[in-house]
Amino acid sequence: MKDNIIYRSVHLWVNTSLDRVKFAELPNLTNGDMEWNNSWMFSVSGQNITGNYSNNISQSRVYEINFTTEEAGQHGTIYQNLTTYGDVRAVISFDVRDSEYSNASYYVFKQALLDGQVIWERGAGGKNSSWEHIEVPVLFSGNNTLAFRVYSKYRTNYNVTVWWDNVLLKPYGVNKTEPKRAPIRKVYEFKFNLRGAPIMLEKSMRIDGFGFPGFHYNISENISYEELSLEISDDNQIGTGNATYITRLNGSEINIMCSRYRILSKDMPANLSKILETYPNTTLTLGKAWSFGGTYSLLVRLISSKGDSAMLELRKGGSTLDSRLIGKGGIYEYRANIGKFSVTIFKAKVDSIRGDDVHLTSIELYSDTITALNPGTFFGDFEVINITSKEIVFRNSYPFELKDKTVILNGSAGFSVEGDMLYPYASGTEMRGTPQYISAGRWMNITGFNYPGFYLYNNTSYEELKMYLSGDGFVRAGDAAYSTKRHYDTLSFLGETYEFTNRPGLVSTVKTNKEMILYANKTQNIGGYQISFKKLDNDSIMITIRKFITKERQKLLNKTIESNITFFPDTDYEIYTGKSGTLRKSNILSIGDAFEYWEEYREDRNYKALAGELKSINNNSIELQIREYDLPFIITAGKTYGEFEVESITNDIITLRNIKPLRFMPGKETSILNGALKIKTSSNEYLAYPAR
Repeated sequence: MKDNIIYRSVHLWVNTSLDRVKFAELPNLTNGDMEWNNSWMFSVSGQNITGNYSNNISQSRVYEINFTTEEAGQHGTIYQNLTTYGDVRAVISFDVRDSEYSNASYYVFKQALLDGQVIWERGAGGKNSSWEHIEVPVLFSGNNTLAFRVYSKYRTNYNVTVWWDNVLLKPYGVNKTEPKRAPIRKVYEFKFNLRGAPIMLEKSMRIDGFGFPGFHYNISENISYEELSLEISDDNQIGTGNATYITRLNGSEINIMCSRYRILSKDMPANLSKILETYPNTTLTLGKAWSFGGTYSLLVRLISSKGDSAMLELRKGGSTLDSRLIGKGGIYEYRANIGKFSVTIFKAKVDSIRGDDVHLTSIELYSDTITALNPGTFFGDFEVINITSKEIVFRNSYPFELKDKTVILNGSAGFSVEGDMLYPYASGTEMRGTPQYISAGRWMNITGFNYPGFYLYNNTSYEELKMYLSGDGFVRAGDAAYSTKRHYDTLSFLGETYEFTNRPGLVSTVKTNKEMILYANKTQNIGGYQISFKKLDNDSIMITIRKFITKERQKLLNKTIESNITFFPDTDYEIYTGKSGTLRKSNILSIGDAFEYWEEYREDRNYKALAGELKSINNNSIELQIREYDLPFIITAGKTYGEFEVESITNDIITLRNIKPLRFMPGKETSILNGALKIKTSSNEYLAYPAR
């Protein structure tokens, strides 16, 4: 506008479609149906205002606020804190009812609030004491507080009861024209220690518990309870919905993506109780508490005079949950009412009682919250598609590519790709191999391809166990051979990896491997050694390594240093430095150089005690990668490992052969190779897999 005359207009076009905006996952609201006695907190401003869970008004439980006041600004409020990692659009739905008939109040209001801001309100008495269903669109971001309250805006003498129920959050746009969107995609870290059997990359692939230890498999039934099917495009891409994960019920339990759950109901929603931890057998001493699960503890309060029963007390966060007397051989089980269900929280068997000690077995800890699954429920990067009385079906909510360090299934499974082979990975489960039949006339061949406990690198297995079965589950003496091949300067032997020394059969193992920062004019310790350095220039240092010594020898060393003698004779160690593969006797290091500290451990026998690399040199410090080694041990011809004996040793291969027969009984686990391996056999047929 110029001289009060419009001479130019500007039109700003804004795209109001949010189709391409990515939103976070819905916050986790709990106990929206008011069936539990937790999750919602209650705050009040007056003595005559009360709130509590109730089932007096309907067949289901509700939250009831009894409101009596004569003052303005009084309230009774229930609230719950919610967290989102980003922004998310949602619809809050809830049911509300009050006790007034045709007596609409303009003084007292029912309100819904988000972060203290009123997002819905209605005067009490406006709906003739009938239930009203409300839906309000909102935007969550970061930390939020959702609240429902009864509030007096003005001074009045008024009594009313208000009931709240069925609070639910759902994605904005569900049941509208806008399609449902998956929550924002999480990024999972590739941290796995168990490799499954490699699979040829094909257009259609199926992974199950037969060859993948990350999926539940029962050898006696020869059934895999989990499977993953992949439909793959030419560039190893898997589109949304082209990865199908199916998990099946196993009695009263179900495994979902590397977690065990107890089934509470098979109807929809599928209500599950997560098994948090299964503990090894443990012994409790009278009067001493055993802490577990972060906040729980179990105490033996007393033992009967006959020693046939014990009083066990379960606590959480310092508060006693349960205390009862359990007889020897009995099961101690603590259950809690969560909504409509009585849920096991802790369970253990009192196996034996001796003196002041109570020995427990079969120890399990369960979650105190319920996981409810419906079709459409997002479970990490997958979505529930279908639920039946026998299985739950999930499909991927996002596309992904099969490549090195791909992670899917809510972070429970990973993949690596080598050439045309796909390697699945898992963690936190039993190390086991692929089942093989062990009936008469068959071979059981165990390699790194079908057992993750044997070393496999670059499509080459460096360990192998071959066993010929002359009878069902029976191997004659001499018919089983274990061999391991050297790979570079390391040797994998019976499932462990060692470093070769300077003679065949002599190996050592790394005790610690870590990064270390050393500061000028300071000595630091690693294991039984002291390390220090002197900076020569910006690119090189002189390193000093000494084993802990007696006070007398330390005094002698100090005098030598004070006398400015640069060489201190010590005949039982040597230091080598230089580029990897071309080390020389020296203690001068440049950036990127390796070093080795060799020590005499017996007359005329040295071993590598420390080794590492110089990573960087700073103003007053250096950074080292350093490894400490155990004393070496020798593998000699004729040495026995359980039923096996070392048959031959060369610079590259060590071979063991069984000198005793091996028998694998149905339904049993049989340890071989001095416990380095066990063979687990089906109870119904001669089918077995290796495990550790």
